[in-house]
Amino acid sequence: MEQAELEYVEHIKEAPILCRTVSIDHSSPHWHYEYEVIFVLRGSITVSAGGQSFVLEKGDLILLNSREIHSIMTSEKSNLCLILLWSPAPLLEAYKTTFNFYLNTRANNPPPPETAASFRSTLAEMGLLIHEKPDGYPFALKSCFYRFISLLFNRDRAGPAYDKIARPEEIRATDQQLEDFDRIQQYIRDHCKEEIPIDSLTAGIGMSRAKIFKVLKAAG
Repeated sequence: MEQAELEYVEHIKEAPILCRTVSIDHSSPHWHYEYEVIFVLRGSITVSAGGQSFVLEKGDLILLNSREIHSIMTSEKSNLCLILLWSPAPLLEAYKTTFNFYLNTRANNPPPPETAASFRSTLAEMGLLIHEKPDGYPFALKSCFYRFISLLFNRDRAGPAYDKIARPEEIRATDQQLEDFDRIQQYIRDHCKEEIPIDSLTAGIGMSRAKIFKVLKAAG
């Protein structure tokens, strides 16, 4: 059996997300702390997760939950997909827990057509904002991102669209270490052309020297 690998995701600086438009060839079994949404723009792909496989075609959507092992195959090299990966951090800040969401236009309980259209338009708007970067786009991008999360909670009033997941404190602590490590990485990337004294790093990210060393040690 092929070993599932942990994939680390580098978020953009404007929001705790990564949004990109790509052609997918193959993705071996892997998992990550982020939620992942795939919106097929052209062609088709096969997504395997939770012991099931789904063939997604143009217009289809699927959401893969945090820590969910999945893989992707394609039968058409001309496929094009919009991928959104987003951190559970905003959910943890609001609820002190996380959720499993259900969004799959090829599953037995797909979202209503008008709800799926709202997901598609919001994802498309996010992709366009990142590509064009108009004035004020960081604010518009965050607005789209939180609108997307709101849609997940309210996608289908006829039945549950999510499950609340109890999370042990040690898992939350691990997630916090990853968030702290991302903050350190982002600061270093933003100041990579400068000399970075430790005092500047601690002041820039609001983290003590001892905590920085602890986070780096855990990440190593």
